[in-house]
Amino acid sequence: MGRGRLLVEDGVGLVLMTIDQWPVICSGLSRGPVPACSPASVAVLRVRLRLPSTAPDPGCRTTIPTGAGVIQEYTGVESLPDPRRWTVHGRRPVYDSPWMALELVDVEPVAGMRYEHHVVVIPYEAVCVVVQHPDRGVLLLYRHRFITDTAGFELPAGGIEAGESVTDAAVREVLEETGWEISPPTVFLTANASDGVSTQRFHFAHAAALAQVGEPRDAHEADRLYWVRPGDLPGLIRDGRVPGCPAMTGLLAALSFGCLAAD
Repeated sequence: MGRGRLLVEDGVGLVLMTIDQWPVICSGLSRGPVPACSPASVAVLRVRLRLPSTAPDPGCRTTIPTGAGVIQEYTGVESLPDPRRWTVHGRRPVYDSPWMALELVDVEPVAGMRYEHHVVVIPYEAVCVVVQHPDRGVLLLYRHRFITDTAGFELPAGGIEAGESVTDAAVREVLEETGWEISPPTVFLTANASDGVSTQRFHFAHAAALAQVGEPRDAHEADRLYWVRPGDLPGLIRDGRVPGCPAMTGLLAALSFGCLAAD
């Protein structure tokens, strides 16, 4: 087949290349010949391309922001630029349930080609609670997760119900999963669980353990309950004994922010 060539017309190209050449082509497109293609491994891709240009050219406009590849020195939040928002042209449902939905979102990056992105929509926010007893330590659940086939320590956590506040949900979840009453919780962090693919959002709260008032209502949530000294938490996290990001985030943040009293 000889040399593949990039045919440019107002940013639209027909590219002949091998699959392993795709990252190289994307990272440094220029008009001119594309590296030679093997007839046995040629892929023909029709792609919309916005190509960088070193000089003004009506047929190929520059869309890469000035300074995008320059590493800046952080001097404070006031120096941060306005975010470059991607354009959402629409979305279509793939699956829907009371617990989650899957959508295909028609999106166009600021300096990229338009495509459909899979998004997992969680229709409720969640709370994760760091509960500490002054003499015993931090209250953790130990359980197996069948989805990832992993076992480890977790914090009491769950979804926030409609009309429920974050702190009320924290009290309810701890009681349901452990049987313990807690002091009025303090929310110390809010974070997106995986914002490249999901809308799921967690709030993290800290509270003191007051008294055990019964058995866990949701006993299936954990194999066992443990009191763990704060000084043991970094080692457990380092050794992979806290495999879930919500619990790991909550514990590390509580340690870093000084929410947990020393042993």
